[in-house]
Amino acid sequence: MLKTEDQNRFELLAPIALILSVYAYIFLVLLNHYHSWMHYEISDLYAPYILSGSTEISIEELMKALNSQVMEMGVARIRVLSGFFLVLNEKFRLWLWQFMAPHPSLSLGWIFAFGLAPLFLYKTVKNLFKSRYIALLGVAIYVCMPGSLSNTVQYFHPGKTLVQFFFILSLFLGTEIVKNLPKEGQRTKSFYIKFSLLVVTVFTSLFSGENAFFIGVALPLLCPLLFFRKDLQDFSIPIMFSLLVPVGVIAKFILPHLSVSFGYQPWDIFSYVSGNSFVNFSLFHWTQTLSFSLRDNLLIDALNPSYFIDSKAKLHSLLTGLWQISFFWLALSAFFPVFKTKDLRNFLKESILVRIIAILILYSFFYSILLTRALIVFDGWWYGGPISIFVAILICGLLRIFYESKKQSLIVFLMALFYCSSLLIHQTDLNLAHRYFVAREAIKWEEKVLTVHDIVLGKVTSKELVRKLRSGNNAKTHRDIAKSTWVNRKQNFSEAAAIRTQYAENYRYLRNRQDEIRRVEHPDEYFSQNYLSELYFLPETE
Repeated sequence: MLKTEDQNRFELLAPIALILSVYAYIFLVLLNHYHSWMHYEISDLYAPYILSGSTEISIEELMKALNSQVMEMGVARIRVLSGFFLVLNEKFRLWLWQFMAPHPSLSLGWIFAFGLAPLFLYKTVKNLFKSRYIALLGVAIYVCMPGSLSNTVQYFHPGKTLVQFFFILSLFLGTEIVKNLPKEGQRTKSFYIKFSLLVVTVFTSLFSGENAFFIGVALPLLCPLLFFRKDLQDFSIPIMFSLLVPVGVIAKFILPHLSVSFGYQPWDIFSYVSGNSFVNFSLFHWTQTLSFSLRDNLLIDALNPSYFIDSKAKLHSLLTGLWQISFFWLALSAFFPVFKTKDLRNFLKESILVRIIAILILYSFFYSILLTRALIVFDGWWYGGPISIFVAILICGLLRIFYESKKQSLIVFLMALFYCSSLLIHQTDLNLAHRYFVAREAIKWEEKVLTVHDIVLGKVTSKELVRKLRSGNNAKTHRDIAKSTWVNRKQNFSEAAAIRTQYAENYRYLRNRQDEIRRVEHPDEYFSQNYLSELYFLPETE
């Protein structure tokens, strides 16, 4: 048991050290060139279209996001905001070529994934559980989860990045309003300002992805006072439901008119909704979505006895096993005071954990319906990303109950440490497996240029450098690589700029851009199937 003064210092420094360690692992290991990658749909579909024609940002270029034939593969969806963001991402990466070769998975979404989302999650958890210590641990836990990491080690469509950010921002604004809620019958200027921000956030989120509509379910469950207090329910509920009216007007009239005026087919969202048959939905589909989404977040695979004797993953097995033991001990210890006081009914009525569990169950049901026509969520990766937010809050709730009842901050920290360590190692394997799966599923993937525009155009690499990138998991190697990359980039600036311009003009057609890039030195190195396989994917094994 720590003394009060030492405990206060420990509760400030220990979680901050954990967060810094997590970020260090992510940037030095998960974001090195062996693990991070660009999804082939970006290089083969989105980037060629976005970068064809002008390389500058203009209204006409931004409006390419409204070309549903390319940006949504022929089926218009509500997520037009993520389309605009994708255009900005590609223009940003092209602009970076004036100074450096962009990282394979670098995008503007990193601002949200590494900065704003963790910041607002910290504030949300602090509002919910009234503990800065638990909130800091919650940030470390969330950043380690697959829902967060899948938006950073993999460069893909930014819809999930935006949805997760809007989820967290909405929950923060909701909990902030509840924390400073005026007395019954009173509404202050501050209340109206914060509620207006919440309305704007929810409205904007609906254009980032269909699963953002679930915010309308999560908010009332997490912030019931804001929606069900007698003096507020006639105010907040109608306003939130009324958002569907401007969304419908924009979807029905404004977006189709805009897309047609810029020469594209009408952006017909309602044809997608009417054509999305739910006939195949079943309880099995729903339970599979829930179990698979939770599997990687809670490391349920570790319950498999064979997991502990895997000779290839001894450290992984050890850390995961420690987390499983810690988790069940934590759950039992946290809930023991509830049963001891024989006040289970009040606990179930008031406990935020019960509401979070309800959110997890309802979200898996909601998302199963959305994906019925497409697929089952098979892990906690990109598709199942938003569920990581609620799992992180649930873990924080368990940690807080244990901390409040036992006052053992050191043990709570060790539990969080085991959890973060296990998640990071697990996500390293999960990312490589997901990347390999995408490579195997892609048709004629050897003809897809992938991240070649990040590597070839500035002539910043060679076979020897790639081998260093692939094996360089320490800071010194990365500094050497960065230095050699910068020197080489600076020496070839003029030539690389000319190639970049020519490349952007011919990026629409795969064969044309291959012919242009083949004029760079050592073309066989760049385009041999073995080279691409070695650089971007795991070796194929039987």
